[in-house]
Amino acid sequence: MSNWVSQNETPGAVEAYRRTTGGNANAHLNLDIARIVEILNVDISSEEQSAGVADPARAEYPALARTLRARRDNLLGTISALQQRLI
Repeated sequence: MSNWVSQNETPGAVEAYRRTTGGNANAHLNLDIARIVEILNVDISSEEQSAGVADPARAEYPALARTLRARRDNLLGTISALQQRLI
Protein backbone atom coordinates (compact mmCIF):
# COMPACT_ATOMS: atom_id res chain seq x y z
CA MET A 1 0.00 0.00 0.00
CA SER A 2 1.42 3.39 -0.93
CA ASN A 3 2.18 6.11 1.57
CA TRP A 4 -0.50 8.32 0.02
CA VAL A 5 -3.19 5.75 0.72
CA SER A 6 -1.98 5.08 4.24
CA GLN A 7 -1.76 8.81 5.02
CA ASN A 8 -5.01 9.91 3.41
CA GLU A 9 -7.43 7.07 4.02
CA THR A 10 -9.18 6.54 7.29
CA PRO A 11 -7.68 3.61 9.20
CA GLY A 12 -8.92 0.36 7.77
CA ALA A 13 -10.90 1.96 4.91
CA VAL A 14 -8.93 0.19 2.18
CA GLU A 15 -9.17 -3.15 3.97
CA ALA A 16 -12.89 -2.61 4.58
CA TYR A 17 -13.40 -1.97 0.86
CA ARG A 18 -11.51 -5.15 0.02
CA ARG A 19 -13.73 -7.12 2.43
CA THR A 20 -16.97 -5.67 1.03
CA THR A 21 -15.92 -6.45 -2.54
CA GLY A 22 -14.88 -9.96 -1.62
CA GLY A 23 -11.34 -9.13 -2.63
CA ASN A 24 -12.44 -8.67 -6.21
CA ALA A 25 -12.46 -4.91 -6.66
CA ASN A 26 -11.85 -5.27 -10.41
CA ALA A 27 -15.20 -7.01 -10.92
CA HIS A 28 -17.03 -4.27 -9.04
CA LEU A 29 -15.15 -1.56 -10.89
CA ASN A 30 -16.05 -3.27 -14.16
CA LEU A 31 -19.76 -3.14 -13.25
CA ASP A 32 -19.54 0.50 -12.20
CA ILE A 33 -17.87 1.48 -15.45
CA ALA A 34 -20.46 -0.50 -17.43
CA ARG A 35 -23.20 1.55 -15.75
CA ILE A 36 -21.40 4.76 -16.71
CA VAL A 37 -21.18 3.52 -20.32
CA GLU A 38 -24.95 2.94 -20.32
CA ILE A 39 -25.53 6.49 -19.08
CA LEU A 40 -23.18 7.87 -21.74
CA ASN A 41 -25.06 5.93 -24.45
CA VAL A 42 -28.32 7.56 -23.36
CA ASP A 43 -26.69 11.00 -23.30
CA ILE A 44 -25.20 10.47 -26.77
CA SER A 45 -28.57 9.42 -28.18
CA SER A 46 -30.24 12.42 -26.59
CA GLU A 47 -27.69 14.82 -28.10
CA GLU A 48 -28.02 13.20 -31.51
CA GLN A 49 -31.80 13.44 -31.40
CA SER A 50 -31.83 17.06 -30.31
CA ALA A 51 -29.37 17.98 -33.09
CA GLY A 52 -31.06 15.75 -35.66
CA VAL A 53 -27.67 14.34 -36.65
CA ALA A 54 -26.58 10.79 -35.77
CA ASP A 55 -23.62 10.43 -38.12
CA PRO A 56 -20.33 11.41 -36.43
CA ALA A 57 -18.74 11.90 -39.85
CA ARG A 58 -20.99 14.88 -40.58
CA ALA A 59 -19.76 18.37 -39.71
CA GLU A 60 -23.07 19.15 -38.01
CA TYR A 61 -22.59 16.36 -35.48
CA PRO A 62 -22.80 17.83 -31.96
CA ALA A 63 -19.47 18.45 -30.24
CA LEU A 64 -20.85 17.18 -26.92
CA ALA A 65 -21.92 13.88 -28.51
CA ARG A 66 -18.45 13.55 -30.07
CA THR A 67 -16.83 14.11 -26.66
CA LEU A 68 -19.19 11.67 -24.95
CA ARG A 69 -18.42 9.05 -27.62
CA ALA A 70 -14.69 9.43 -26.99
CA ARG A 71 -15.20 9.06 -23.25
CA ARG A 72 -17.42 6.01 -23.76
CA ASP A 73 -14.88 4.40 -26.07
CA ASN A 74 -12.11 4.96 -23.52
CA LEU A 75 -14.23 3.40 -20.79
CA LEU A 76 -15.00 0.41 -23.02
CA GLY A 77 -11.24 -0.02 -23.42
CA THR A 78 -10.87 0.09 -19.65
CA ILE A 79 -13.56 -2.58 -19.25
CA SER A 80 -11.72 -4.76 -21.75
CA ALA A 81 -8.44 -4.34 -19.86
CA LEU A 82 -10.12 -5.19 -16.54
CA GLN A 83 -11.69 -8.30 -18.04
CA GLN A 84 -8.25 -9.43 -19.20
CA ARG A 85 -6.97 -9.02 -15.64
CA LEU A 86 -9.85 -11.14 -14.31
CA ILE A 87 -9.04 -14.06 -16.61
